[in-house]
Amino acid sequence: MPLSVSLPSLQSSTVHPIVGDFSDERTQREIRKIVAAHRGQEGAADIILSDMASNFTGDKMTDALRTLSLCEEAMAFSVGRNNCFGLTADGDEGRPMLERGGVFVCKYFMCGRENEEEIRDASASYFGNVRVGVKPPSSRKDSAERYLLAMDFRGEGSTIV
Repeated sequence: MPLSVSLPSLQSSTVHPIVGDFSDERTQREIRKIVAAHRGQEGAADIILSDMASNFTGDKMTDALRTLSLCEEAMAFSVGRNNCFGLTADGDEGRPMLERGGVFVCKYFMCGRENEEEIRDASASYFGNVRVGVKPPSSRKDSAERYLLAMDFRGEGSTIV
């Protein structure tokens, strides 16, 4: 299956950069606030794209695992924190930020087949079509950078442990 997603052009009024630590609840609340302003209080996003990476330590495995952890956190935010990886949150903090049928894309660095299989299996609980290890043509050949592509979000449902 070729990797191609048709996206409408973005107008500057729909792009809201947020500088912050995604693992900080205040940053996540700010994201929810911006989405609610555009999609209504219960609104959610059609696509969530995470290109996050932590500060690099110089140890490739540590850096890869830390980036994969950010990917898991972004997925929990997308599908609903109360359903994912045993995490919990109160009120709106736990609801999915992704619309039913939505797409989740997340960058990570290769860190072993078992880790990729774990995030693939977790994603498959929520999405109709999941691909791990996606490497776009624009990525350098020697880069360990890979992407998780999860399409057709089913909505709240199965619990990921």
